[in-house]
Amino acid sequence: MPSKYITEELIVQKAAEEVRNGVFSSFREAERVRNVSRKKIKRAFENLSSRITRQPTNMRLNSTQEQVLVEWLTLLDKLRRRSTLQLLKISANQLLNQAWRDHGSRGDRPKSVKNKWAKLFMRRHKEFKLWKDKPQEKARITAESNAIISQLVDMLKETYEEYSIQPDDFWNYDESGIICGLGGDEYVITLTPRQVVSSKHFNRELITMGECISAAGEVIPPLLIIKGKPFRKDGSRTQGGTNGMSSSQEAGKAHYA
Repeated sequence: MPSKYITEELIVQKAAEEVRNGVFSSFREAERVRNVSRKKIKRAFENLSSRITRQPTNMRLNSTQEQVLVEWLTLLDKLRRRSTLQLLKISANQLLNQAWRDHGSRGDRPKSVKNKWAKLFMRRHKEFKLWKDKPQEKARITAESNAIISQLVDMLKETYEEYSIQPDDFWNYDESGIICGLGGDEYVITLTPRQVVSSKHFNRELITMGECISAAGEVIPPLLIIKGKPFRKDGSRTQGGTNGMSSSQEAGKAHYA
């Protein structure tokens, strides 16, 4: 729904056009009939800019530079890499500095945009939304193809029917990784507001939690897998270490063997 200002501005533009075409003999007559200020009608008649037509004063980048950012954000969103407001601000400053260098570095270096600029950019480009990001491994995202998932479901159904698998023998195992040292969720810019997952590479220590439930509703207690700490037979620790199950390994075997 248009704002009150936009609605009035459209009436002003129409009144100015009617004065130009001789529908009204004066600005005063147009003011009386259209119920808008004759000063505004005269301004529109003289093709002077108004708040709805002039470029916003907070736009530090020109239209071409802003379009570059729009295309860049769209590409990142398709690749599931996505940008944050901080990265958007940095990219805008890079464009400003590059344009200054392209013109021979004449004059003072352009002032950097601030955090508020990134928020105003989001207001101007309402197709983008801020949404909380959920990190996810790149290999897992690649595997989440609709074609691959459909193929696997068909294969599972065929196996289920071929061997007459009963609900008590049909189990689903789900695992979730906790990345040590990685911060919490952050807000990213996306075209599709929903739960957002981004492709990221991880090289930190990972703790895995697993849980299992059958089609009949039977539940196995959760299993926690942490980095292993190898020991010698005499009880002393070895140098270095390898990944493995925690000291709860014996308890886990009772459920998952």
